[in-house]
Amino acid sequence: MAWGTPTALNTPVTGTSAHSLSMAGVTVSAGTLVFICGAIRPNANTDTIVASDSVNGTTGWTVVSHNRAGTTDISFIAWSLMPSGLSSGSVTISDGSGAVNFSFCGFGAYKVTGNASSSVNDSAATNGTDQAATTTPAITSGTPANAGDLFVAVYSSANTNAGAYTEDAAWNNLFNKLGNTSNTISAAYVVNASATAKTWQPTTGNVFAVQEITAFKVAGGTTFNQSVNATTTPNATIARQTGKPVAATSTPNATIVRLTNKAVNANSTPNAAIVRANAKIVKIDTTPNASIVRSTLKPVAASSTPNATIARSTGKVVAAATTPNATIVETQNHQFTQTLSISTTPNASVGALLVPAGTSTLPPHRGVLIVGKLTHRNP
Repeated sequence: MAWGTPTALNTPVTGTSAHSLSMAGVTVSAGTLVFICGAIRPNANTDTIVASDSVNGTTGWTVVSHNRAGTTDISFIAWSLMPSGLSSGSVTISDGSGAVNFSFCGFGAYKVTGNASSSVNDSAATNGTDQAATTTPAITSGTPANAGDLFVAVYSSANTNAGAYTEDAAWNNLFNKLGNTSNTISAAYVVNASATAKTWQPTTGNVFAVQEITAFKVAGGTTFNQSVNATTTPNATIARQTGKPVAATSTPNATIVRLTNKAVNANSTPNAAIVRANAKIVKIDTTPNASIVRSTLKPVAASSTPNATIARSTGKVVAAATTPNATIVETQNHQFTQTLSISTTPNASVGALLVPAGTSTLPPHRGVLIVGKLTHRNP
């Protein structure tokens, strides 16, 4: 998911001689990423910067900041995924002190879309720095853990906001020169396509600088446009597919055949193997322990009893009925049907059908359908 453009919750605010500063008229939905960029000069550099809102209080809010050494000048960034939304509510920054008021505070607040829904801060990118008087204050982030982060940075100086300010050309300005004759604050953002450190370097008046930077994770990850649809029972293997979904049902220990472009529709009984098909669908039924013949171009339709072998067929369907332990005659072009009647004593021999022994009413014959009765007399 792509990042949206940060939207101001209201006009940036400033205040003096207080313990807290609020921005009113804030409306935002629950779950939205809200971030605040600002600066404060509290009574002591040991004061804690606290962010809150009119519905959630401090719940959900996190603050990172940098305090310029030997001073009380602090730049900070605060954020929340807003556990509950606000309707004409407020967000507040306070110095967390019950002693003397801060001398100055100012901030801008923004909402944005496209963020991860949890663990939104890429803390590896967070960094803070301060510098002596310079016209090119620069801060470099840590190396982020993720590509696609939204980077946010803030700059402040205890100097007039009437000085020069030009945004870093690679960044997008949020606000600049917020403050008064003794304080100035600016902030910017950029989306980083790679998981690399980012440097922010605006151009300012020749004054000291206090800067803070952090990053937020983008939503989502790699998306695939293919899916596999299949239903299997225990120990069944789903066929691999490249561009098509696989739809199949198998019984325990039955293996679904692999396919590239065609679907295979088949039913099998336990321990029966489904034949492989290259161009045609194979539809068959088997009984336990019966082998299914392999087919390249034609379907095979046959019924068999236990331990019976189905004849092999090249171009024709074989239709026949057998008794247990009987073998179906092989045929090339014609069907062979007959009725055999025997009148004999026990242990007498029966003559062969095509080459009769004894007296037969039918002569040997090849190539046509033979229908008749074969009888046998005792010698």
